[in-house]
Amino acid sequence: MRIMLGMILRTLYPILLAMVLLALLWPVVSEPEPAGALPVQGLLVGLIFVSVYVLSLQAAIESMVLKPIRRVRQMLRDLKSGDSVSVSDLKLPGEFRHLASMLKVTIGELYISRHELARLRESLENQVHDQTRQLRVSNAKLQNIFESASDAILVVDPYQSTVLKANPRAEQLLGGIIVELGGCTLSHLCQDVSELESLIKMVIGDGKNQVCEFCFTDASGQPLETQISASLIEYDSHACVMMLIRDISSQHNFERALRTAMTATADKTGMDFFEVLSKSISQILDVKYVLIGEVVEEKKDRIRSLAFCVDGKMDDEIEYELKSSPCELAVKGDGPCVFAEGVSECFPDDPMLKTLGIESYLGIAVHDGFDELEGLITLFDDKPLVNPEFASMLVSMFSKRIGAEMERRRVDLESETFTQELLEIKNQQHAQTMELAEAADELEWARQQAESANRAKSEFLANMSHEIRTPMTAILGYAELLKTDEEIINCPDRQLETVDTILRNGEHLLTIINDILDISKLDADCMTIENISTDPVQVVRDVETLMRGRCKEKGITLTTEFQLPLPSAIVSDPTRLRQILVNLLGNAIKFTDAGSVTVKVSHRGPTNKSCLCIDVIDTGIGMNEEQLGRLFHAFVQADTSTTRKFGGTGLGLTISKRLSELLGGELAVVSTLGEGSCFTATIAAGDISQVRMIESEADLAPLPKIEPAPQLSPQDEVSLDDLRILLAEDGPDNQRLISFHLKKAGASVTIAENGQIACDMVQAALQQCEPFDVILMDMQMPVLGGYEASGKLRRLGIGVPIIALTAHAMAGDREKCILAGCDDYLTKPINRVELVKACRDWADHVRGDAA
Repeated sequence: MRIMLGMILRTLYPILLAMVLLALLWPVVSEPEPAGALPVQGLLVGLIFVSVYVLSLQAAIESMVLKPIRRVRQMLRDLKSGDSVSVSDLKLPGEFRHLASMLKVTIGELYISRHELARLRESLENQVHDQTRQLRVSNAKLQNIFESASDAILVVDPYQSTVLKANPRAEQLLGGIIVELGGCTLSHLCQDVSELESLIKMVIGDGKNQVCEFCFTDASGQPLETQISASLIEYDSHACVMMLIRDISSQHNFERALRTAMTATADKTGMDFFEVLSKSISQILDVKYVLIGEVVEEKKDRIRSLAFCVDGKMDDEIEYELKSSPCELAVKGDGPCVFAEGVSECFPDDPMLKTLGIESYLGIAVHDGFDELEGLITLFDDKPLVNPEFASMLVSMFSKRIGAEMERRRVDLESETFTQELLEIKNQQHAQTMELAEAADELEWARQQAESANRAKSEFLANMSHEIRTPMTAILGYAELLKTDEEIINCPDRQLETVDTILRNGEHLLTIINDILDISKLDADCMTIENISTDPVQVVRDVETLMRGRCKEKGITLTTEFQLPLPSAIVSDPTRLRQILVNLLGNAIKFTDAGSVTVKVSHRGPTNKSCLCIDVIDTGIGMNEEQLGRLFHAFVQADTSTTRKFGGTGLGLTISKRLSELLGGELAVVSTLGEGSCFTATIAAGDISQVRMIESEADLAPLPKIEPAPQLSPQDEVSLDDLRILLAEDGPDNQRLISFHLKKAGASVTIAENGQIACDMVQAALQQCEPFDVILMDMQMPVLGGYEASGKLRRLGIGVPIIALTAHAMAGDREKCILAGCDDYLTKPINRVELVKACRDWADHVRGDAA
């Protein structure tokens, strides 16, 4: 304002000066002019003044306005080009100088602001470009998600209930009815849309997401359980509702199946848990085979079944080799091993898959809490697996429970063992604590037990001594009479009677020894049992014939009843069956003084698992409950009075019971004191489906007649005339007896007192080209025993037949002799006929091979 006021005053100053000068000079120069004449002088003066004024005004404007403006413009150009400008160098008036300084500051700030704005604009444009690109990518991703989503997605107009947009999963899940979106409403998707409309109203009303479960109908017309999540979105500038529809049918089926299996196994543990679970999984998944197994600890290359369900039923325990099988993949993998079909083609070397015709397989390894392999749960079928995802989910869920149960089972076993050990320690401590206090009682009890054992030992030894000495007394006594009694010596009939008595008592003594050997064999589990075709009727008839004379001597009746039909043959051991019957009938006859003894033979059971039952019923003394309780103990009879009155070793019933068990049956007894007893022996008869059955009495074998044993004529005797036999025996009596039998048969006999002499004699005979035909070798001799001598001869390459002679008659003794180098085996006491026949057979055998 001040600058403009100064400029106006400088302009008006010359004008005022000119007007004053004109006023002072006007009267002097002016002359009267005619009326109407122009004031020429005045006009001239005015023009002069005007010119002067214009020039002054121009000079003033030039100096005061234009020059400062040009300087300011130059300053602006310099500022624009970036040059530094000093306001004092412009030589402007004071007002313009101040204005130029302000303008310079303002223009500098504007220039800086313009560059900042340009930079901001460029940055904003870049951001807009990036946001636009990201928006395009995001829209593409959203579209891709929308198109490929595993859940059905519908965009619905909330006011028209019209489907505006749907993804492919919606068309697949709900059927092909959403192909044309125009005109497709919710009523096309379900019959009752009231629940969906209520859901939409809730979303529109409060703008919050809503979730509910709804049942649609799928493309096949089956109910489809879904979960709908509805939310409010903007679509085409309109408020719409987006429905996210998830198929939860499998989830519900899984939950129901899981609930069923959990309910079935809720109160089960151990083996019951594995069996019930395998049955539940087989039923839920409709598979034929379900196996829950544990790895075999040695190499962990096999699976042993804990539960094997086949068609809903438990099968026998199996072991399954992992190599070259799908189970090998399952135990090595981290998750389910699934072959929905074609598993047998993938594993052609797996015998079980090929045998069962397996088509589908699913297996999952079972681990404990330390991730150590415990076992395997596997299911397989002869048809393709219908829903492998659901089956994998269900089996995976129970694999952890199975692992926990396996670990619990192992821990329980370990805990039980540990508890038992602690209990034993506690009992030991308790026993040790109470030991001093109860020392006197224990010593007394020990003394009583020792006395009882001594009494039992004394009674047994006395009983055995009595049983052995009784026949020995007869044998020695009658042998002495045969030697010294003149009446017997001079009477051949009395001699035969005496010899018969000696033989009878010798056979009785041999029976006692055989009983002791039999019970020893049974105790050592060395009893040998044959399984051959046996005629049960003939065996019973033979024993009946053998025992009928004893019954006649005691005046009692022996009756045999065959309850038909009976098999004509069974698979058993006839020798042991006869031994059982002889013992039972012998006992019955021994303890029956009046009345009868009855044998009843019957057949029971199906043809493939039948058994023969033999009842031996007597009217004897009977037994009470106490006596029955200790009846089958070895060396025990009903009581000591029984032993004193009736004799016997007390081994017969024990042997019979254990032989019955070895023959696949048992021995039972029912008895009443003073009335009698009934012993029932059952033995397995084997498969008799192809055996002829005895239907009538006429088909039964008749009771054989007792006839004297035929005497062999001299021409029927086996001859050893051409044989040279070496007898290696250290006992003089046995030397004389055996050599007597051999010489009587015609053999030439050489005797060696021990095994070393026998070896020397054999070698010497070979050097003289007169080899022995047979060697009879006693197995226990001084210097060199029979086992060592036989081995030495075989090592020397000598092939002469060696027949072992030994008193050892236990199981395994024959094998021991054969291994030592012997060819055959005979037991003492020697049977003359068997001895002669064995020598003849082996000599002929060697000569036949040489020929």
